[in-house]
Formats: sequence, structure tokens, C-alpha cells
Amino acid sequence: MRFQHKGGKWKIGAAVLLFGMIICVGFGFWKYQKVGKKEGRVWHHEVAAGADWNLGSDTIPEDFMVDESFTSHLPLVILDMGEEKIVNYKYYDRETEAFQYQDGVDPYIKMRISFVDNENMVNRLGDTPTQSSHGMLKIRGNTSASSSYPKKQYLIKLQTVKEEPNRLSVFGMESSDTWILNGTQLDQSYLRNYICMNTGGEIAPDTPDMRFCEMVIKRGAKYEYMGLYGMYEKVEQGKGRVELDKNTGYLLCRDRKNLNGLSMPVWSTSHQRSSNWINLEYPSPDKISQEKWKNIQEDIEEIEDCLYSDKYETFLGYRKRLNLDSFVDYFIINEFFSNYDAGWNSTYLYKTLDGKIQIGPFWDFDGAMDNYPKEGMKIRATVLSDAPWFDRLVTDEFFVNKVISRYKTLRTTILDPEKLEEEIDSAAAFIEKPVHRDNSRWGKLYHNSMLSSTKETGLEIDRNIETWTGEVQRMKDIIRLHGDFLDKNLTGLYHRIETRKGGKQNIMLAIYVLIAFFVSIILVKRVREGVR
Repeated sequence: MRFQHKGGKWKIGAAVLLFGMIICVGFGFWKYQKVGKKEGRVWHHEVAAGADWNLGSDTIPEDFMVDESFTSHLPLVILDMGEEKIVNYKYYDRETEAFQYQDGVDPYIKMRISFVDNENMVNRLGDTPTQSSHGMLKIRGNTSASSSYPKKQYLIKLQTVKEEPNRLSVFGMESSDTWILNGTQLDQSYLRNYICMNTGGEIAPDTPDMRFCEMVIKRGAKYEYMGLYGMYEKVEQGKGRVELDKNTGYLLCRDRKNLNGLSMPVWSTSHQRSSNWINLEYPSPDKISQEKWKNIQEDIEEIEDCLYSDKYETFLGYRKRLNLDSFVDYFIINEFFSNYDAGWNSTYLYKTLDGKIQIGPFWDFDGAMDNYPKEGMKIRATVLSDAPWFDRLVTDEFFVNKVISRYKTLRTTILDPEKLEEEIDSAAAFIEKPVHRDNSRWGKLYHNSMLSSTKETGLEIDRNIETWTGEVQRMKDIIRLHGDFLDKNLTGLYHRIETRKGGKQNIMLAIYVLIAFFVSIILVKRVREGVR
């Protein structure tokens, strides 16, 4: 269209342009509202800032049963299994150091799931569901399988009436037929996964998204209140998740051995922890060829042959096999939040289009920030540097320098202490009412028994906080303390470099030793001759 400075054509053109801009902006806003995706990370408490966070009561009835009047500003999840009961289908076998499935027990049960997620963020159980689906459900997670944790987490597979995959965009997240309901019972702050995964998601788009919700199980005309949950995207291959080349790509998980899938022993299996293996996540074991599984194992063996080689030139070969930026970010986020499981368990790896191995997505921070029951954290130490692969990466000055440089940058952005405390305070206010209701449901049935104290540099730290607000504050204190330590001492990773010498340096050192040996013999001989 030709624009003129004067006349009707100019006015028509301007009107068309303005109308087009309005349409684009409106479509963008509609898409954001519906899909929930934007540039950067979507934090639930930020997009729900307009809700009344004080809806509902602080407690629930003693029999845990609620009716259709139950109201929350959080989305509601309603599970209806009819007369079927959820079964715990696996147990930990100390002999094999792995979780075993019970023979003859089907882990999945049929169910119907409904979601109430109204635009005004006032959600009642009696409201018409905004979405619903048939599906299958099972208890998920090794910790959840333990009898010590009565509040379970669940894996949900959405299905059509014909039992085909039913992909839905739940609470504005990327469409999928597979979801996780995580009750985070290990974490009495309810915030560790939320804060850590959203923070990591600011720099790693493959990090699963999550939304808070409250879940009930339909029991006739009433509902059994099951508590505050997080609805999580699953770590899986697919659009908006971990996107892989279907011919060459694969997704792996370092964890305990999966006795019902395909697992490979790695260097740490025989040298550090016998229970540490790498398991195949994608393709599924029943769809992968023997040749491709062999190729995957060879890829990992080549990386470990480089990382654990005593020859410097061979060691440097890891640089062209790993996506170093992903390992740098993974190290920083997990070390900063003191996630001691990282590198050992729930640690994902996948092959990217360029043929390199990338670490991630970020996952499982329930035990982070001094929340591992059996051991207190080392606030004044770096721990991830002892995990498989990282124990060798930190012996390379090149990698360590990348970590230090990147950390300094992130400390002014996503890891800025003021920003983190603001996110924690806002998120805590967002879930305060549901936390009280959850404690009313589970508080008398469960207590996370932590070691009473840990001693470090003369400090005695109480880890058994009695109140939710106290636990949230403890989490903030730990972030401050460990962050301050890293600010001043991250360069200490350099000390690990001194133990490795290059191949040529080793040869020269050997030559120098031989020369010194022969020179010393000659000198000793001359001294003896002089004495005579």
C-alpha cells in the first residue's frame, strides 16, 4: 500500500496498520493467557498476582472430607478412581540396591481426572470442570514408594475413551498426555522445587514447568482432601520438552539401576557407588534396536575414557563430546542450591542435534538446601565437584574458568540475593493458605525426622524447625550463607587442577628425574673419589 502525507489513502493505510497492530497485540495476549508461555520463565505466583490468595479456610475437617463448596485460588485437581484402590507396587531390595516391582501387581489403575481452573482464579469443587480426561495413574518416585511418606506423588497418563494418548495443555503448560502430581512431602517449605526449577528455567528452557494446585479424590458425593501439590511437566522427549532427533537422539537418566528397563554400568558403578547406573529413558526399551543401544553405550564409554584418562591429550577429548555450557549451568544451579543428589540421582543427559551430550533438564530439588534427612549440608564447601564426571571436569582450568565467569554473571541476575528472597517471600504468600490446609491434612501423620543438628566450624545448626514460616526462613538463610561462601571461595576449584599434568609434561618430568638421578650418581662417585 502506498502511503501519502495527505488525503484519504494515508488515513486508510494508517487505520489498517493500527488495526493490524491491535490484532497482533490481542492475539499475543490471548496466546499468553491460554498457553502460558512467554519469553523467559513463567512463575505461577506472578501470573496469578491478581487472585485473592486468602480464599478458603486454614483447616479442613478431621475426617479430611470436603464438599462442593471447597474453594481455592489455586487450580483444583479431582481424581475419580471409582472403587479401585491405589497400590504401592515396588519396594527397595537391599541385596540388588535397586527398587523391585512386585510380581503380578499392575502399577496403573484406571481413573478419570478433572481440572477446575477458572479465569477469575476462584475455583470451587462444585464448578464445571474446565478440562477432564480419562487416564491411568500410578504412584511415582522411589521416595514416594516408601511407607515413611504417606502423602504420595503420582504419574498420570491422560487417555481418550479408546485408551489412546490424550494431549492436553494443563494450567497453561505445554500440551502432553503425561503429567506428574508431586506433593513434595519431604520438603516442609513446599518451595524448594518451585524456587530452584523456576530459577534454573530462566536459563535452561528445557526445565519442566510447574503449577501449584490442590488435589482431592472423589468419594461418592464428597471428596477426600489430599493436599497441596505441584502439577509438573515430565522430563520426556517431545515438543516443548526435550526435543530430540528421533533417529540419533536419546535421553538418559543417571540413578539407581532400573531393573525393568535398559541400564549401563558406568565408571562410578565400580569406583564410587555400586548403585549408580545410567538408565535409558528414550527411546523406550521395547522400541530401541540392539545396534542403537550399543551405540549409546559406546558414546558414554568414549566420554568416560576421556574424562578418567591419565593422558592429558586424551582427557581434553571430553570438550568436543560435551555441551560444556550446559554442564557449567548445571554445576552452578545445583551447587548454589546445595542439591546433593545432583550428579548421582535424577540426573538427565541427552544427545543434541550437534552430536554432543547435554546435561539436564534440572530436576528434583526436594532434598536441596539442607533438606537431606541423613546428613547436614556443608555450607562452607563445594560438593558437586565430587560427583561423577564433575570430579574430573573441575580438574580442567578451562572448565573451572567458565564456571567462575558464568557464576559472576548469574549472581547479578537470577542468583541475585535480593531477587531470590523476593521470589521466595512472594511464593510463600501465594501458597500460605493451601499450606495450612495441607498441614491440617498431613501434619499429624508425618514429620520429616532430620538429624537434630550438624556441627561445622563450631556452629551448631538446628535442622528441625517446628513451623512452616521458620522453615521458609531457614531456606533463605542457607541460600545467603552458601552464596556468600561461593562468592569468596569458588576459585578454590583450582586446587584440584594441580594433580593433573599433561602427557608431554609427564614425559619431560620423567626425563628430568632420570637426568637428576644420573647426575647425582656422578656427583656421589666424585665425592667418594675425593674422600679417598
